[in-house]
Amino acid sequence: MIKIDTFDTENGKKSFTTIKGQERIKQILKNAEIVFFTKGYSGFSMRGVANQSDISLSTLQHYFKNKDTLLKALLKKLISDYINRIEHLISLNSAELPLHRFMGIISNIIYEIEQPIITNTFKEFFSISDHLPYVHEALTILQKYNFELIYKIILPIHTKISSEEYKERALIIITQLNGYLVQYSNKNTDEYHKVFLRNILLKNISRLVSEP
Repeated sequence: MIKIDTFDTENGKKSFTTIKGQERIKQILKNAEIVFFTKGYSGFSMRGVANQSDISLSTLQHYFKNKDTLLKALLKKLISDYINRIEHLISLNSAELPLHRFMGIISNIIYEIEQPIITNTFKEFFSISDHLPYVHEALTILQKYNFELIYKIILPIHTKISSEEYKERALIIITQLNGYLVQYSNKNTDEYHKVFLRNILLKNISRLVSEP
């Protein structure tokens, strides 16, 4: 499993390791998520997060020295939370038949995509990844995790499909999921069309992993 720290400890402050400090960091990141979700990158500011957290700007800067440090920690937290949810699901479904287990995990990933805070937040991160290297790096980690997860779980489904072929199909599935995120976040897409897209996606993914 990919390990992602939830905050930046590069200055090694002792307050980061205390229970009170840890709780303060969690609360700040929760409020940072609210600000980023409602205002996007352009409206995301240290002062805005401080106000949302009901703390002074100097207190916030004690934990996160600038906007980039805070945003980096927020992104790592979101990815870490996502991975933990998926890993929990995998542990619950370990006894199921490979195809059923895989489709259950895919359904859960789709469910994640359909949550407004996930869809809008990650769409925003994708849009700024070209000019923020640490965002690009974090999203690459997420894509790598999803690819390795999908490849590992689809490999036992059909013995007539080679491992190399399954690698190609795993990449196709990742691409389709990314496309679904973009389509689902489109404000002009009505609910009927979203259901249609979801059903088509599930059908195509099922075929990709089960048909030679």
